[in-house]
Amino acid sequence: EAGFPQYDYILYKKGEYTWNTDIPCEIDAEIFQQILAKAAVISDTQEKILLYKKAVDLYQGDFLPKSALEEWVSVFAIRYQNMYLDCVRRLYALLADAGDYQAMLPVLDKAVKLVPYYEELHILRINCLIELKNYEKAIDMLNQVTDFFFKELGIAPTEEMKALHKKINTVIQGSTTTLPDIIDVLKEGAERPGAYYCNYFSFIEGYRILLRTTERSGLSMFLMSCYLKKSKDALDGEDVRITEAYEALQRAISASLRKGDVYTSYTKRQFLILLSGIQQEHCQMVFERIKENFKVEYAGRGIKLHYDIAPAQNMLKTMPELKFSTRGLKW
Repeated sequence: EAGFPQYDYILYKKGEYTWNTDIPCEIDAEIFQQILAKAAVISDTQEKILLYKKAVDLYQGDFLPKSALEEWVSVFAIRYQNMYLDCVRRLYALLADAGDYQAMLPVLDKAVKLVPYYEELHILRINCLIELKNYEKAIDMLNQVTDFFFKELGIAPTEEMKALHKKINTVIQGSTTTLPDIIDVLKEGAERPGAYYCNYFSFIEGYRILLRTTERSGLSMFLMSCYLKKSKDALDGEDVRITEAYEALQRAISASLRKGDVYTSYTKRQFLILLSGIQQEHCQMVFERIKENFKVEYAGRGIKLHYDIAPAQNMLKTMPELKFSTRGLKW
């Protein structure tokens, strides 16, 4: 009735249901493999690039995702994903040799969405931005990626990410830019309200700089840890609300602090806050503001907000090894 040819599409033979192979059809997974097989044997660079572009366009994500629990499906899904990743690498190498990073960027934009936890794709993407001299976006992307891996997987910036950060800084420092342009890049949007949020990697650097400043000025500085815990009367399954509570806590912190205060995400349940120019007796008042705003932002139950506080002085050398526990701050 839909206009399809009149065939018996599914046949029953010897106790099994099979596709009727008399029907002409195209299977994207087979075409994907054929394109890559052809690209592997030809020598013409331009034709290789065209074939690899066709292959990456054809790949749309995991193979049969609704049947991912089937063992045979998972085997093919891994195989096709590895083929796709290898295809992206080869295409990047060819386009990089040709200096055509602009053509590679949309390929990587799609790739990091399809395989978000594969760090190499993010690194290639940031490299593209560097080669295109889009340094501001490259730095922003690097911060987003390090923040993403830290929040989702608890992974601190890898050596590759650190090297990329150093590369961006080296390139920027090696270029000549007018002071108004530099100021335009450095300034923060005036419309951004609340305290300043940065990823953990930047937080450490900011911490060290502010601590040196306060040592000269004599101002006090405190490090606060705000963290979420399940209450004793929490019901089973309350863990699913942690993400919602975490987002609410971030909004509460931003609304409760001064613009000069800095904070970051330490884990999926915990934030670190750097409070400068404040006395220890006022830290409790800061937490109470956060607590009240958290109650407004999060209406759920079974989750409680706690905090620890410690003087930031004398912790400069130990910041990278800083660890928090439910019993308090330790270093």
